[in-house]
Amino acid sequence: MAISKLEDNFQTILYNNHTVDLPITGCFILIKINHYKFKTNMKKDNIIYWVSTIIFFLFDTVMPALTFNTELAKEGIRHLGYPDYFRVQLTVFKIIGGILLILPMVPQRIKEWAYAGFGISLISAFTGHWVVDGIGFLTFFPLIIFAILAVSYSYYHKIKKG
Repeated sequence: MAISKLEDNFQTILYNNHTVDLPITGCFILIKINHYKFKTNMKKDNIIYWVSTIIFFLFDTVMPALTFNTELAKEGIRHLGYPDYFRVQLTVFKIIGGILLILPMVPQRIKEWAYAGFGISLISAFTGHWVVDGIGFLTFFPLIIFAILAVSYSYYHKIKKG
């Protein structure tokens, strides 16, 4: 937006490649409307970021933390050919990574590593299920969670940039 003085009571404003002559009070209103749109978009972006992050946190941090020691979880890791200690190690890293994603005061570089670790984990889960079980719902479920992670990651950067 470019503003130039036309007369004492009017100003010419270049807005979205259009020239508009507005009274000085009109300029103030136009600036206020743009500020309101910006705040509304930021609010929407924050909501999308936090909803996607919390859904991801529940699926890939809370659920594994509560179920990692069940027989179903032990058999699932064994079925894919991984040793039992990998189940515990993966759960510990998922809990740490989830906490890093959910806490707002964590530095950006640390969050980036958490996002990368979760991405690798989910792509590996997809690959493991595909190789062992073939194509089925359990094969694609990690990709669904990966898509939620990608939304969280995208809106994290959108908020940081804005």
